[in-house]
Amino acid sequence: LLHHVEAATLLAQQRYDQARTVLSEYWAEAGPRSLSPWVEDAALLLSRVAEACGDHRTALRWHRELHERYGRAQYQAWLARATTARLQIDQEALQRRARQLEYDALSDPLTGVPNRRAFDANLLRLVAAAHSTAKPLTLVIFDVDRFKRVNDTHGHPAGDEVLRRVARILREQSRDVGRCARYGGDEFTLCLSVESTDAAIAVSRISRSIAEHPWASVAPGLAVSVSTGVAELRPADDAVSLLWTADQSLLAAKRSRAPEPFG
Repeated sequence: LLHHVEAATLLAQQRYDQARTVLSEYWAEAGPRSLSPWVEDAALLLSRVAEACGDHRTALRWHRELHERYGRAQYQAWLARATTARLQIDQEALQRRARQLEYDALSDPLTGVPNRRAFDANLLRLVAAAHSTAKPLTLVIFDVDRFKRVNDTHGHPAGDEVLRRVARILREQSRDVGRCARYGGDEFTLCLSVESTDAAIAVSRISRSIAEHPWASVAPGLAVSVSTGVAELRPADDAVSLLWTADQSLLAAKRSRAPEPFG
């Protein structure tokens, strides 16, 4: 910095020989290693000294040196910005991929609703929240009646479409998509933040929506109904006992269902 100030002062005083000596010594030491941010200014001052002395060839050489140094610096700056932009794009792509992998791990690929793994995690969270806030929680399990017959009679593509539409009805009937899930096979679950009496009204509405759905658009003569098991969270319940109670309620409902006609 002192060399830079001294050279600039000598140049202003038109003491060109002394300025050239100071700048040349400074350049010989600092120029090759770019020791300070004023190295390029030294080349600029040397070009001005040469111009003042009428040595235009030397002035041109120093201007070229200055241009090359600034050009390389600008190129490195552009390269750094391009690298930063590329890294940001790569990072965003990785984040999108991570979100997609997380979604795939927790979603049922056929119906798009949360899968069993997501349900298990959500149920633990909902049960803990219900206990801590003393708010009601009711678990409902829906089982598609005679689903094997749907596959056997109308084909597996029709069976897949039945599951997709049942999931869509459940999703539409619940405000939070995370509260319904495909538990496995033809079973779906729904968590409602209401007492069992209000849950029964909601279950009746959903069951009616499923039964009244235009299933003939999927396959001629197709009719779909569901059996349900309902369990309200009790003070001593945890996620396991709540699920067990709902499952027992579903088994009882299926046993009480009219027997399937022979043949």
